[in-house]
Amino acid sequence: MGLFTNAKVEYVHRNGASNHTEFSFAKDKPNYKSNTVGSDDLELPNSVKAEFIKAKIGFSYTPAAKYLSYPDVKVNLGSKYPTLSASYTHAFDMNFGRRYSKIAAQIHDEEIKLGLFGTLEYLVQGGYFFKNATLQFPDYQHVLGHYFWIISKPQTIAHFKILPYYEIFAKDKYYEAYLEYNDNGYILDKIPLLRKLGFFTVGSLKHTQMDDLNPYTEWAIGFDRLGWGKYRMFRLDIVHGYKDFKFWKSGVVLSMSPTFGN
Repeated sequence: MGLFTNAKVEYVHRNGASNHTEFSFAKDKPNYKSNTVGSDDLELPNSVKAEFIKAKIGFSYTPAAKYLSYPDVKVNLGSKYPTLSASYTHAFDMNFGRRYSKIAAQIHDEEIKLGLFGTLEYLVQGGYFFKNATLQFPDYQHVLGHYFWIISKPQTIAHFKILPYYEIFAKDKYYEAYLEYNDNGYILDKIPLLRKLGFFTVGSLKHTQMDDLNPYTEWAIGFDRLGWGKYRMFRLDIVHGYKDFKFWKSGVVLSMSPTFGN
């Protein structure tokens, strides 16, 4: 049985990043904006000042997980079932007054084997902030997005490829769903000449709903293990984004793994 628990306590001392000068070589009257995302108010960074304690407890459970035990280490052999996780976070001021509380849950299966057809991975997660919460922008639930078309290959499928940072967020309730397919070379292996490239065909479908904002969806198709020999660290995706189920924009994203052959 793969049951794990974890707990941590954080001390948070937060200050705003204010603009201390309006000097500019290029402009007589520069128009500097706030350092706070989503606001043009120069004074707003001061409002993020805070000092509080944040405690979190969680668990994860993987049914029928198998392990190999050695004298100094235990190796996880995995399971055919997904991992279930849940957590509770409570933040309180230095006088122990409640700032906010949050519950979150997740189900994740890293690898569903499809035989010769490749593998699937999915992750679904959601959470809820209890009412009367004292939340600041850094405390909101944010999805992982990107600004650039060249990125480092993320270590999780829980990200969006063409959605800018801080574009959508939640301070009440949210859910996210991610699905990714990798054919492990099955499709291109059927095509003469192309099979010699050794590329894998990949596809993904991702969706999120934050508070009562319009839902956002992405789907993509591309190729993984681009490169040559042992230097196969690139992946190329053609991505299409939809806001409120209406087409928003498309993009091409090149991601690179920091290690060879991944």
